[in-house]
Amino acid sequence: MAVTNLNEKEICFIINNTNFLEYENTVSSISRLICPDNYKILIHPFVGNNTAESYNEILQENNAKYKIYITAGTVFVNENFLTELIEIFRKNWAIGIVGASGASVLPTNGIGLQAINRVGKVMIGNDNILTWSDIKDTYQKVKVIDSYFMATQYDIKWREDIFVSEYFAKISQCIEFQRQNYLVVTAQQPLKSWCKIASVNISYSENEHALFLDEYSKNIYPLVSILIPTYNRPHFFEQALHSAVTQSYRNTEIIVGDDSTNDDTRIIVEKYQKKYDNIFYHKNGSEYSNVSERSYANYNRILHKSHGTYINYLNDDDIFHPEKINRMMNYYLEYDDIALVSSHRIFINENGEEQIFSGYSSIEVKCDQIIDAKTAVRALLLGTDNYIGEPTTALLRRCDIDNNFGTFFGTSFDCINDMAQWFESLKHGRLAYLKDSLSYMRVHKGQKTKDNSIWFAFKNDLFKFYALSFAHSFGFENEEEFIRMIKIWLYISNHKNAPFDLTGKTDPNISLFYDKDIVDEFLKNYAKAEKILKCNIMLQKNNAVNNNKIVEATGKAVKLKQLLTNGSIEANMQFFLKDFLKKRNKNCTCCCVSRQTEILLSRLKYDKFTMKMYRLHSNVDEIDSESIFVALTNEKPAEVLFDQADQIFDYIVLFDDIMHWQRPENILVKLKKCLKPDGIIVMNFYNVAYFRNIKNLLEGKWHYHSEAEFSTNCGSNLLLKENVKFFTIKSMYRMLDSIDLKIKNIAYVADAEAETDCAVFMSPYIKAGLASENDMQDFGTCGYILSIIK
Repeated sequence: MAVTNLNEKEICFIINNTNFLEYENTVSSISRLICPDNYKILIHPFVGNNTAESYNEILQENNAKYKIYITAGTVFVNENFLTELIEIFRKNWAIGIVGASGASVLPTNGIGLQAINRVGKVMIGNDNILTWSDIKDTYQKVKVIDSYFMATQYDIKWREDIFVSEYFAKISQCIEFQRQNYLVVTAQQPLKSWCKIASVNISYSENEHALFLDEYSKNIYPLVSILIPTYNRPHFFEQALHSAVTQSYRNTEIIVGDDSTNDDTRIIVEKYQKKYDNIFYHKNGSEYSNVSERSYANYNRILHKSHGTYINYLNDDDIFHPEKINRMMNYYLEYDDIALVSSHRIFINENGEEQIFSGYSSIEVKCDQIIDAKTAVRALLLGTDNYIGEPTTALLRRCDIDNNFGTFFGTSFDCINDMAQWFESLKHGRLAYLKDSLSYMRVHKGQKTKDNSIWFAFKNDLFKFYALSFAHSFGFENEEEFIRMIKIWLYISNHKNAPFDLTGKTDPNISLFYDKDIVDEFLKNYAKAEKILKCNIMLQKNNAVNNNKIVEATGKAVKLKQLLTNGSIEANMQFFLKDFLKKRNKNCTCCCVSRQTEILLSRLKYDKFTMKMYRLHSNVDEIDSESIFVALTNEKPAEVLFDQADQIFDYIVLFDDIMHWQRPENILVKLKKCLKPDGIIVMNFYNVAYFRNIKNLLEGKWHYHSEAEFSTNCGSNLLLKENVKFFTIKSMYRMLDSIDLKIKNIAYVADAEAETDCAVFMSPYIKAGLASENDMQDFGTCGYILSIIK
């Protein structure tokens, strides 16, 4: 309990006298302070390394109401500071501690100086004022103050049973005061900073750091529920559970929902429960008719048994990075408007080894990003991948879950419940996307996503998702965008690689999750989609390739009809590469210049040949002697230095990398050196002369914007913040000609539906002689894909 019956007219400065010179500097500055009328100033030195123990001894010896705990070397530069300090204490009897600077929120690592939301000010070194956020009132409530200056008006025993060092003794004292319902505040210091210090840097013991988090995490940080639904995967499950219990974030509960048909999982949980008291186990019954229903029920049963303010699912075959919850919770603590936090993720195989899998990708960003809800939603809705990730990947707020996980506008989903939940969450705030890989998704044969019948359920969910989003005007800005996504849905549904034909005829025995009702629902949705379009679907099942074939003839190029959407240049690039490479009948060596290219090539399958793949690792805007080519498969050599890479590649594949380079011609010259005499460079770029870009430029809408970072629209992608070079097809010809490269083939990526709009827009400029009808094809082209030879 706090001691409150103290001498109200005494002010005691408590200073460590171990370093006599620093002590003398502090005492000298105290002597220059103006003492308020009728008050007495005391100085109480102590010597020793056990700060908390020394402070407790002083509490027994000294009865001053106002105690000021000072780090030796701190100098007072405001002679009226004592008057300002006492006025703050008198203003509110509930104030227990006053500091000169501090953190409104304590980061999950327990170090206040690393907080984003900091307040107060202090003079540093050569009289420079370091100011964090300004304080509008006399004081501002904080979680902790910085340790160089701490003033109290009540006595509470220091935690000498745990802490020795000054830093954690003082930080823990802030929490102890709050445990007894006192406020910790930082002073406004309106006229002049109170203190001058040499540096804000601190040193502390890692052992005490861990002890602090163990002791106070439940007082400081919200409870996070880690929910693990599991079914007959004891080996994978134990790895998942271990990654949950070893999280550096201390305030968690782990709830296991077990659908297994044996006791293997229960035995593992009981072993861990002997060491960890935050694991709760629930064995589910068998009241559901199929595995899919049982899985859905398990997901939501453990949700309703949890108590956390924040929720993170952990699929039983996935793994958390030890810092996952810690890193993600910081964004919730520091930003009030964050509704969802996700991160880059790594894909692993059955053995836990990182591996690239066809159909799986994760967005790489250079730094943590906070994305407004509209941009995040549209990127997810109009894109081809769930870039936010699976349930394991994202940490969400309980308050944003509509009864059950994956309920969107009151509608539940079976296969895309993660995407549905991300949309539901993003109704309420922004997305934080972290650059570090904080989860590991395992891809293996036993996943239900590998089951053919799940394909139908997924397509049904996706159709329902699009319809619901359009009906509520959430994500889609107009009907045109909705129609575009329905076209994509039909194209993929009608693709020759679909697991069943459209009559729904199949053998139920090949599918663990087979359900005739799901197949029937798919056929109904297919009919609805055709009715929505009121025209032929974009690509027919048996002639998709024939109608859009790339003609490989020097000097000729065939305009690509819209394969998926005018915005999906990635899909067109993939089609181009597949068609381009299928004629090969011998092994080849390929270089990927970027991660995007690596993902693109990993999705392709080659029957007649094998491809050795290397990835270029270099500085962002240059290739030099330190650049290397790293093998992506078990090739020898595993690494090739750039200086040793003469004429080794049959193909060098770029995505839109050429637009990111300040001097693309210099890099292409160096890449040409690595190309075999008959080698080919394949790349794409967005067309700056596309009529929509011209229209935006004339209307003053030409500017970089955040939506471009995740948009799949070509016009937006042209304005990516990373893009520094813009091209027309003519300027590309000129640049390549200047470095003795020439174009072998061109594919035009165009939107057939926009031809009329292009003609209407360009007509007055053609009549005025400002544009030529010969260039209409270029004005209507949003991007190009090229094959280039020496």
